[in-house]
Amino acid sequence: MKEVEAAAGLAVWRASRLGADLTADHEPPGLDPLLPLLAELTAEVADLDHVVVAGAGSGGTVLAARAITRTLGRPLTVLDTADPGPVERAIGDRLDRTVVVVAGDSDVAEAVRRAYLSAFLGAGMTEAEATRRFVLVGDMVPAGRSALSAAALVPAALAGVDVAELVEQARELSAALVRGGDNPARALASALSAGHDTVALVSDGTGLIGLTDWVGRLLAESLGVLPVVLEDPGSPVAGDRALTVTVGGSLGAGTVPGGGVWPDVAVNGPLGAQFLVWEHAVSMARGPARAEREPTSSVTRRAAPKTTGTAPMDAGEFTEGSVTGYGTSAGSVVEALGALLLGSRPDGYLSITAYLDPVADADVAKLRPLLAEVAGRPVTFGWGPQPRHPAGTHLQITGAVASDQYQLGDLEAAQAAADRAELARDGRRIVRLDLADRASGIVQLLDAAGALRS
Repeated sequence: MKEVEAAAGLAVWRASRLGADLTADHEPPGLDPLLPLLAELTAEVADLDHVVVAGAGSGGTVLAARAITRTLGRPLTVLDTADPGPVERAIGDRLDRTVVVVAGDSDVAEAVRRAYLSAFLGAGMTEAEATRRFVLVGDMVPAGRSALSAAALVPAALAGVDVAELVEQARELSAALVRGGDNPARALASALSAGHDTVALVSDGTGLIGLTDWVGRLLAESLGVLPVVLEDPGSPVAGDRALTVTVGGSLGAGTVPGGGVWPDVAVNGPLGAQFLVWEHAVSMARGPARAEREPTSSVTRRAAPKTTGTAPMDAGEFTEGSVTGYGTSAGSVVEALGALLLGSRPDGYLSITAYLDPVADADVAKLRPLLAEVAGRPVTFGWGPQPRHPAGTHLQITGAVASDQYQLGDLEAAQAAADRAELARDGRRIVRLDLADRASGIVQLLDAAGALRS
């Protein structure tokens, strides 16, 4: 790493200067009025120590709240999926001590709100007692102005985070972003504006947990680039055109950035400053040339009504063990995955979207590095609706629902069907693998991906 631009404890290392001179077009958000309100709200619900945040939408606010609490070691239950499993587990955990932050007005947020209201009333609470358990935060803010907004800071504050410290970290950096001289945001924006279609993001192991997920969402929705969030520094990216960026906490004197990776860019500093520098850099990197590349965000789209029958793009199918494949002429899981990888070449990518339980079915995420080793092209992975890009092939993984006490399964199925329909309308190749038994089906998928490596 050669060049460094630093301010207020945050530094951006670059292999070389890239792009044109860029200038800032906005000031950091003013948060002073929010802090006393957060303190008052936290005091009002001090007896409720199980904090749940419900919502899924653009701007990544729920991802920001998760990154804040995970990094700072505070407990927060995040429900940003319509899969019934996580909701039922959360409701079964300390219901009498639960406060629910409803972030935005997405279908997921509303479905979780209804489920908790039913559970509160079913537990014998009055309407007034149940109402006290909800904190409603307004619509998600636009992408690029999200991480230090109420939708992210309210759940973090209720979970015990000193949000004033995060705000102060951002404030200390903000002066450097609006004056001449060293400007870490300008350095980062230059790299982001250099024409890379893919950005590989990896945590360097210096204490910022979950930040890469938020950064990936920000880049996808604001710049239209393809983010590949790596599991660890040794995970395969695939493809040689990606901009590799490591992200981490502050480094001591003499420490080499990257955590063992030799990145094109390394961004290190405190969490509050990280949020601000990324949002500021993305704002500077945006321009008219990006407009045609920006993806369709299925995350904020209302799910289609409950569907019946089989969607047209599901024509053609096979069944092998616990897996049924739709939209493919393949006769096995191995053949279906191999055909998708071939279809992603020579200059596309493979996107994997799992409409499953992010906790109970977490092993399905291991597909990404396994297939990336074989693909020779970028492979992405995400849960539920994801921002889409105007290229690539798509693998959707769905699964049978074992328990659906709060009738969330129809919403999840409708989201998946709407996603497939929109991809088909855009001319994208989409294959769905449906798991009759999730546990055994995931084992089949991983075994098939492993077989492709041999």
